[in-house]
Amino acid sequence: MRKILLVLLISLTSFAQSYDPNRFLKLDPNLINLCTCSGMLTANNLNNWDVGILSDDQMIDSLTFNIMAIELGLLEKGISHYTEYMEDYNVYVEEGFEQIFDLLETESFTWDTQSEIDYCQYKLNDIILNQPDKVGNYSMEQFRAIVRNMAVERFNFIQELIDY
Repeated sequence: MRKILLVLLISLTSFAQSYDPNRFLKLDPNLINLCTCSGMLTANNLNNWDVGILSDDQMIDSLTFNIMAIELGLLEKGISHYTEYMEDYNVYVEEGFEQIFDLLETESFTWDTQSEIDYCQYKLNDIILNQPDKVGNYSMEQFRAIVRNMAVERFNFIQELIDY
């Protein structure tokens, strides 16, 4: 499992830039929490995939769900906030991922941790359930298809790294 989690962590960090602490004050605390939750869910789901609880398709579904929730959450703040701060929010995705990764690696994952993850799932569900009819020029169906393709690409990338 360690190899798989390290591969995902590498793939996540490849999307994030160096963090500038001065930008923190411009970030939305609700989006920070959403991104942290997404990272936590991704680590937990990747572990579940690694041990055979989730199939490849289920893992892709979970990636799709997480990406979609983050994208919709960020877009609620407006396209300028989205483009300017997306990479800053990715730092929190990584932090959430690392938190769960460390707990799994040290065998410190508890029912309290699972409770946190369950609550995170609720928070992401709330974003998805309250989605707009359109995202920019795309219908929600088109947007879902775009995000699904992103998730498939990310999953394939993770598998390539594991196979390497």
